[in-house]
Amino acid sequence: MKTKDAEEAAAFCAMKRKEWVDSIPMKEKFLAAARDGDIATVIKYLQEGNVHIDCRDNCFNTAFIVACRQGHIPLAVALIEAGCDYSLKDDDHATGLYYCKKQHPLKVKDIQVIPIHLPHRVM
Repeated sequence: MKTKDAEEAAAFCAMKRKEWVDSIPMKEKFLAAARDGDIATVIKYLQEGNVHIDCRDNCFNTAFIVACRQGHIPLAVALIEAGCDYSLKDDDHATGLYYCKKQHPLKVKDIQVIPIHLPHRVM
């Protein structure tokens, strides 16, 4: 059974957490969702138009690069289908496909990159 002080403290912490989360730039939230493999959140941010599909962090990672690095193949495929530039490189001059092949070789066969020009890209 919680005391009134404990409930107030929990409510205060929840409020501060919301303030902290709200203060994080959208780009960082988007890339964190990609890093976590959270397809629904990544798609939500793209549909809302709050971030560019190929936005980068301070190490030049894109959502596609971090998804591949973490082995989130369904997300990587979804980003390709949404029009990401899968040829972009990070500050180590490596692409997402490179990381996927290096770190998750059994999953690479699940990614089919078809070199087509999409009429537009989700922004």
